[in-house]
Amino acid sequence: GKFRLAQLVQYVPLPVVGGYLGYVGYFCIAGGAALSTGVELDTISSWLHVFHVDPLIKLLCTLATTASLMLTMEFITHPLGLPGVLCAVPLIFYAVMLGMGKTLEEARSAGWVIPPTDGSPYFWDMYKYYNIHIGGEDGPISIGMHWPAALAQWPLVAGLFLVVCFGACMDVAAIQSDVSHPLDFNKELVTVGLSNMAAG
Repeated sequence: GKFRLAQLVQYVPLPVVGGYLGYVGYFCIAGGAALSTGVELDTISSWLHVFHVDPLIKLLCTLATTASLMLTMEFITHPLGLPGVLCAVPLIFYAVMLGMGKTLEEARSAGWVIPPTDGSPYFWDMYKYYNIHIGGEDGPISIGMHWPAALAQWPLVAGLFLVVCFGACMDVAAIQSDVSHPLDFNKELVTVGLSNMAAG
């Protein structure tokens, strides 16, 4: 974006942009279905496992939630419409669970609720994995890194960088098709890069 190369994506054919967005859409659908049913959907044939009784019931509940959100976006213009539905859905779930006499532990063991994790509840603890130490005998800032292992990852990092750049450009191109004013592709890409750097 800083070298003003992002506008090159404007030369990408629209079917390529559409194909990319279609893949992202499928990835989101498969991820949502896998999360809700507890079935690993890593291949096309694995979708057949969803049509057993227990996963199918969970999938139908997922589709009902999806339909309620879509209908909310289509017919409710109030700004609190979508937040209201997002709050109502879990309340309805727990009301039904309570009416059936089920406990939270039973819901967790049946795969309806995510079990608690053993990790730290604080997001800033993830930065400890960078192994950066402030102060000490090695200087004001020291990084306890195994440099040969880090350098061996550079091809993967470069590949990930290109994928993220291309994906961000495709996203901007998709947004551009829905807004009336022209977007600055380079500025948008710089914003994405700064956001990724801030997020670590």
